[in-house]
Amino acid sequence: MNQAYSAEQMKNFIKKRYEGAFLRKAPQDALFVEGPPGVGKTVGVKEAAKEFAAKYGFKFADISESSGSELERLINEKDVFIFYDLNLSTREPSDISGIPRIDDKSGYVHMIPPLWVKLMEKHPGMLFVDEITNVQRPDLLTIGFKLIGEKLAGDSKLNNNIMIITAGNPREHNYLANALPAPLINRMQVLRIKEPTKEEWFNYAKQRYPGIPADITAYMSSIASRPVKVSEEEAFSTPRSCERYLKILSDMLYIDPHIDARQLSSMMEGIISQEDHYAFIGYYRERNIIIKYLQEGREIDDPAARWAASVYLGSLIREHYNTYSKGSSEVFAARYGIIDTERLPEVVSRIASKQEEHLVPLVLGAQLFTAGQSPIESYKPAIFLIELANGKNVQEAFKEAQSEKDLTIADWHNRFDESVTDVFKKHAKTKPAEAIAKAVSRSAVNQYTNVLEDILRKVVRVDENVERYIGKEAADQLRRFYKEDFSTNLELVQEKAVDNILLKKKQSQNSLRI
Repeated sequence: MNQAYSAEQMKNFIKKRYEGAFLRKAPQDALFVEGPPGVGKTVGVKEAAKEFAAKYGFKFADISESSGSELERLINEKDVFIFYDLNLSTREPSDISGIPRIDDKSGYVHMIPPLWVKLMEKHPGMLFVDEITNVQRPDLLTIGFKLIGEKLAGDSKLNNNIMIITAGNPREHNYLANALPAPLINRMQVLRIKEPTKEEWFNYAKQRYPGIPADITAYMSSIASRPVKVSEEEAFSTPRSCERYLKILSDMLYIDPHIDARQLSSMMEGIISQEDHYAFIGYYRERNIIIKYLQEGREIDDPAARWAASVYLGSLIREHYNTYSKGSSEVFAARYGIIDTERLPEVVSRIASKQEEHLVPLVLGAQLFTAGQSPIESYKPAIFLIELANGKNVQEAFKEAQSEKDLTIADWHNRFDESVTDVFKKHAKTKPAEAIAKAVSRSAVNQYTNVLEDILRKVVRVDENVERYIGKEAADQLRRFYKEDFSTNLELVQEKAVDNILLKKKQSQNSLRI
């Protein structure tokens, strides 16, 4: 099995698989997701369940987090979508098959099922069977075999619209992990889950912890995206432990925004690997110096620090644009002046003249057409960045960006090339500016085609998934646009339109290589 999925890709895969069977009124088949610990398997499956429930008007109920009285109320409710996280390695057989009781009238023995089974007999949903590879007891495996293969829990059969998703770790990541029996594997589709990319983890973490400086989040994204190296003796780094690190860091910075590196180190030790922890603390201690290196054109040896410094530069440029929009540049210069404002065009041009590895974090830090960012709000800051690469100072670059008319959602949707990428190309007058324009255009094309593909496959439906791409405000504008311009015959949107979008994405990405 060569293909590996990120947690986000796994989530979308599960939603499509569930939706296909649901609409066909066919039984849901089982999945097995295998991957290192802490890469987002549990969160991804739960998100898939939530998003499906929202799309089809179900009330989402995570019964793993509900009390007994709440569960009893759900039995008789309508339009409920159940999610249950069942950690098989910590359960007893009776937690699944139920408890035997003698019927007072007939004298026969029957099984009284657990409440979660009763709910999943009646309602659609997803059953997440976690840590299946850690199960050491043959009796639990036998019961699990019946549950996964036949949807039988004791005498009870789960609803056909229950999808069972099992999860486990490969042996190299967990010394307790066992190979699953071949007959069980043969009853499931197997998905291999990989670590997120730096961009994926950065976008996720930036939305979760917006108060943390972008370069610090970027440094952690470099750690979170590395292959997981499991340790049986000490803390080790995973996307999950990196998020915990960032959460606690957020708590510490909230108490003391200027906490010194030595105190921070003692508070943060034991969450990620010792090597990664000390590397991060080193960056935290020297980050102003490292960013100065970026200004002076000096080489930054640590790849994670190089990535973080470029993200910082992008975030600084976006802050400059936002501040000039509000007319308060003096306050900004005093507060964020690690890189001299007058040298900003020189630094941007130098960065753009180097390898592409500097351009991706630059665009990411500036939040230009990235996940959750409105294309309307990204448009003029992108022109501002391109003009800086042309060598114009901050005031001149801002003036050039403001000279363009505002981008509307209708122009973005109907005349994307003419209204977006062609405008970026027009503003690029130097080689560094051309490189920036291509990098920004590629980010814009990815966002645009992701949205259009998602909408068209759902026959002009703008749902929560679209908000993940372009933010709620832009998604609301898009909803209004579709309501005004596509008020009738929505079903006439053909698969051919989707194919054209995908072809455009491939052609655009090829033409935008740097």
